[in-house]
Amino acid sequence: MDNPENIPIYLWICALESVLLLKDYLNYDYAFNKIVEEDYYTFLTEEERMSLSQKSRFILYVERKIKRLNGEGSQNYKLNRNFYNITGVIASTVSFGHLNLGIFKSLLSELKPYIDFYE
Repeated sequence: MDNPENIPIYLWICALESVLLLKDYLNYDYAFNKIVEEDYYTFLTEEERMSLSQKSRFILYVERKIKRLNGEGSQNYKLNRNFYNITGVIASTVSFGHLNLGIFKSLLSELKPYIDFYE
């Protein structure tokens, strides 16, 4: 159940945005771990942290990110909206359901030319 290939596509799109914003697109394992850990330690106890799987921690992070995108932290709204305009075109070519890790890495490669645009 903790296989990253079973994570729904909309969560991968959030993760993709996070990776790009962290500029860790060339090191996928490091980037994925950063996604899982970021913001996680600020709202769970040590015992809660140790009891959750990597997938659960990732889901919690994405839930917080979605809440921020839906009203909290409007300062980043323009960047996020522009980002989704680009990823939306690519994501729309992927069938509904799940996006596997290979496709996720391919998306990162395809988006590499756009990264400088946001700096």
